[in-house]
Amino acid sequence: MKEMENRIKRRVMRQLQRDISKEIQQMLDERDIIINKLCQENRELKEIVTQHLGSVFQDSSPHHFNLSPGEVIL
Repeated sequence: MKEMENRIKRRVMRQLQRDISKEIQQMLDERDIIINKLCQENRELKEIVTQHLGSVFQDSSPHHFNLSPGEVIL
């Protein structure tokens, strides 16, 4: 009886571990999708800022200047 109980516990624990691992992987995948979307949006916003303000700067590369939010007026 004790042997069977231990087997059941091990099976349940393994299944729980698989379920938790699957959930964690899904959450990580969702996080990666969000990060990729934010990176793309950031690149697009940098391009817009460069197009509008690039002529003000000698080096109009979006990677070489920083503006505080109060300085940006589009």
